[in-house]
Amino acid sequence: MKIISIKEKKVIKEINNGFHYNFVYINENKKIFITGGACNSLKIYRNDIFECIQIINYKSGIEVIGIVQFKNQTIAFFTFEGDVQIWTQ
Repeated sequence: MKIISIKEKKVIKEINNGFHYNFVYINENKKIFITGGACNSLKIYRNDIFECIQIINYKSGIEVIGIVQFKNQTIAFFTFEGDVQIWTQ
């Protein structure tokens, strides 16, 4: 994943975790973004330094494909297999 400054038109950070991402969810209020994909987990990053601050692991071999955040900061993420897991920040 590459973080690109649109204003400066250059890559400002490259994050290489050795797997492909299915989504990136940005929460400006909490100043975080969340990634998920073939890593069997969600990874939470700080927006300002682009560093991972928390990992939420899921079942091995299960690919997370999407996320929904509710107003109360609860997050639901789901997989290709139809699993849904609820997580509260």
